[in-house]
Amino acid sequence: MTGITDLTAVLRTPPPEFSHQAARQVLKQHYGIDGDLRAVPSERDQNVLVVPVSGEKRLLKFSNAAEDPGVTNFQTSAFRYVAHHDPGFPVSRVIPTTAGEVEITVDDTNGTPHVVRLFSWLEGVALSDFDPAERPNNAHEMGGWLARLALTLENFTHPSDDYILLYDPKHVLHLEPFLEYVADQALHDLLKARLVDARDHLVPALKALPMQVVFNDMSPRNYIVDPTDPSRVTGFIDFGDMVRTPRIADIAVGSMYWVNDGEQLLENVCGFLSGYHQASNLNEAELALLIDLMMTRSTLQALIYHWRAHMFPQNTAYIMQNLPQARRSLEMLSEINMADALDLFKHACR
Repeated sequence: MTGITDLTAVLRTPPPEFSHQAARQVLKQHYGIDGDLRAVPSERDQNVLVVPVSGEKRLLKFSNAAEDPGVTNFQTSAFRYVAHHDPGFPVSRVIPTTAGEVEITVDDTNGTPHVVRLFSWLEGVALSDFDPAERPNNAHEMGGWLARLALTLENFTHPSDDYILLYDPKHVLHLEPFLEYVADQALHDLLKARLVDARDHLVPALKALPMQVVFNDMSPRNYIVDPTDPSRVTGFIDFGDMVRTPRIADIAVGSMYWVNDGEQLLENVCGFLSGYHQASNLNEAELALLIDLMMTRSTLQALIYHWRAHMFPQNTAYIMQNLPQARRSLEMLSEINMADALDLFKHACR
């Protein structure tokens, strides 16, 4: 098994810190543009919004120094592949340099190289910026959007598309060492039980399911909507967790954000599934593992949050802000009768 230190390099390495002066120099030298610059938050990279004197907004991205350039190019290639094969799908376009390059390498002040790319800017706000009570109940529609993206990417390949990603459920056992950072005994036991199940059941079963390159992060923070009408999607952002994995894992991520905290726990999840299935058929073997994969998603989140809080104690509050929801989802899903859930999912996909 690959050492955990090798796998966590990107999340352990701070984002780049290019000054606005350095960013402006890159823009002038390689893209021939200038304008006002504004920082855009990012977990791993450094993002800069460019508001030019004339013309459209752009997003300048300095990639994390620890990210394999092959993985960066995989993401770049995916953006370009979607733009070519489904021009109407709302994702950012990669803007080439004046020399026609889609990626360049720039050294920071320490001489460390970073891959740099320029993207078109998607107008709107993330759905996560809205209070949950204000968000539209459009699970069916969002399932359709995810299916459309998956169908577009179905035949996409890249030499680095099967790299080991911490958020890929087929590699959940790599995170077992993170259990030592979970001091809460009840949560520790819950997470350990999920890891045992993954070793004995889930991970072996995933090998028989349809695999392809998938988005792997369809959360409300990654789809952009009209600020005056949150039901109108204007774009999808952040291909940073894309990977080749079972397609049902991609659906599990999207489904997690439709779990109801009430009696009808899976009602909106079923709506999401019906929207996906309407565009791209799901088989029973995939549906049978959906609850397992949803719980695995929460397990991955909880373990990574605890590990990162240990690594960056000064930023614990920010890192752990989504832990209560991940834990609550895991607790609720653990109580579900799997056979009953499968019946619901099969009915939704008729």
